[in-house]
Amino acid sequence: MSHRSAILSAIEHIHRAPLMPDGWSRALAGVTAVTASEQGFLTSFTPATRTAALVASLEVVPGHTAALVSGGAAGRWPKWTYTASVGELMQSSAMWNDNEYTRSAFYNEAIRPMGIFYGLVLPLLRTASRHVYLATGRRHGQDDYSDEDIAAHRLLVPHLETALRVSQRLAAADLSTRSAETALDHLGVGVILVDAAATVLLANRIADSLLAARDGLRLGADDRGLRQERRVACRRQPRRIRRPAARRGTIAVAGAGGAGAMAIA
Repeated sequence: MSHRSAILSAIEHIHRAPLMPDGWSRALAGVTAVTASEQGFLTSFTPATRTAALVASLEVVPGHTAALVSGGAAGRWPKWTYTASVGELMQSSAMWNDNEYTRSAFYNEAIRPMGIFYGLVLPLLRTASRHVYLATGRRHGQDDYSDEDIAAHRLLVPHLETALRVSQRLAAADLSTRSAETALDHLGVGVILVDAAATVLLANRIADSLLAARDGLRLGADDRGLRQERRVACRRQPRRIRRPAARRGTIAVAGAGGAGAMAIA
């Protein structure tokens, strides 16, 4: 694969990352391919608790990565990793010379056990509640990153930042949805959200129980369309419940023996 093709492939994987279960692992693989790195990881810190989560990693022994990212969350990384601006790509060899590097506790305790020497570190997010870093490295004995490698990685930075923002928004939307669903589950009545064709979009816990019991209402064979199971207290109601969007009012659906009627608004 040419360098140009590797960059385009990496950008594609980066923008797909928020939408796929293994998306960030694929994106990380794309970044390492562009920079000719052998290892890489994406990590998230929570400053308040000094805890870290490994989002994705590539060719890294889990125990070694855990020690490295937990050290970062605890503030044991070099100071320049915490003070660099978000989106500023940092090259380890540009921050200190090899002699200082090899004598540092950071190298000997965190980097050396991983078998890497030269590295690139990119802060992608730094807020009061969360820090996100992407790092790649080359094994000991390999050449340092060239200007071309650095330039190629910098082309990916805005795409990585955009994908991370999308990921955050999707996570926030998912949390809001789950919070709404939890609230509905705590209601004392069944709630079913349907579209104009009576396709069930959402049902809370009580509604799920009613549908499972087929007590007045049930799902169709496709497990989507809402259908009447027993007598419906209205004159001309088809078997598959439908209501024109402009029509107002309610339909009373009786349960077993005509008791426990439900109102469909």
